Amino acid sequence: MRRLTLVLPVVVVALGSWSAGASGASSKTPAEILQLSVSSMHSEGSFHYNSTSSIAGVVALTLSTDSALKFGDQVQTLDGGTETTRLIGKKLYLYANVRAYIQDFGVKKPKLANEWVLVPTTNKNYGNIADAILVPSVMQQLIDVGTVKEAGEATVDGQTALALRGNAGASGTETVYVSTTAPYLPIAVVADATEDGRKITNDLVFSKWGEKFTVKTPSKYVVATKKTFP
Repeated sequence: MRRLTLVLPVVVVALGSWSAGASGASSKTPAEILQLSVSSMHSEGSFHYNSTSSIAGVVALTLSTDSALKFGDQVQTLDGGTETTRLIGKKLYLYANVRAYIQDFGVKKPKLANEWVLVPTTNKNYGNIADAILVPSVMQQLIDVGTVKEAGEATVDGQTALALRGNAGASGTETVYVSTTAPYLPIAVVADATEDGRKITNDLVFSKWGEKFTVKTPSKYVVATKKTFP
């Protein structure tokens, strides 16, 4: 979750009230709906999301993430590089190929490719790599609300959703699809922005709410140092 600016756009809530027939929540303010949505994410305890980011119509980054309250697993592909990240509490384990180290971290001669690496919390890359893997981290991104308007209803992944459209950064827009009934969980996000004259598009879909899964510590790993993983 660390190279493209729109990997995980913020989830936003419509400024206008929802229709009573569609949502049953017309008496609730946007802030209340947002709080319910974010709180419900925590109550569910876990979820999965797939994210695809494209630059000028070409897929550049994909993420597949299983997220729980205290552990998570993420698989990323970026420009030919592949990475698997496991976050257990604060312990961050990374398995990446040569291309990933070169393209993703700027390491010209990778020494840790194709083996599990424990990235210390003191490493400058730690925060970027660990971002938006655990449930609380994803929730934090959803709290940042932009100026939005209700954009009607839509069917997303077989579910009736309310479409909410607003700003994404300085140059983009985002449409967030939220379930129309309690617990008002986010279903999907579509965001567009322009960076360096190129259009960046991100599509994200949530699923598997409350599904149980485990993340295990790799049986063998090395600890990254400033020399091996600057």
